[in-house]
Amino acid sequence: MKIPLYLKVSLALTLGLVVWAQFFGDDSAGALSGTQTKPAVAQKAKESKKPVVRNESDELADLFPVYTLPVKEKPSTTPVVQEVAFPFQLAGLWISDNQKIIIITDGMQNWLLCSNCGKKDFIQPGDLLTPDWKVQAIEPDHVTIKAMSGQVEKRIDLNSLKIK
Repeated sequence: MKIPLYLKVSLALTLGLVVWAQFFGDDSAGALSGTQTKPAVAQKAKESKKPVVRNESDELADLFPVYTLPVKEKPSTTPVVQEVAFPFQLAGLWISDNQKIIIITDGMQNWLLCSNCGKKDFIQPGDLLTPDWKVQAIEPDHVTIKAMSGQVEKRIDLNSLKIK
């Protein structure tokens, strides 16, 4: 394989510069005579016999600084009472033996409410629907359901299901 002339010249020039830098460069005088040169910082430290303290933050630069907003604390206010979600809705009305039975649901389970039924499966005023909700009253036009926390009382209107 034949090497082009410009490549031969470049290689020869590079070799010559490397040899010159090794033997005739600025650092070569101390290296050839056997004496070592000491850095200026070390010489000054020995002369003054004080420890050299360098601030590392001067040398390090944060290339990707992260800006964070200062956190503003909100003034403490009275705790806001969170309203309990009302899960019940009217599902139907059933009249049997001159007794009005109201059917309510939460989407998963149905409950039968009756104010004067003495049967086992019916919920009467004062009974619990769930551990969080209690039937307060059953009126001819609405049902009142109260949260066990005592703070929320909801009405379910029976107007759409009145018998004519």
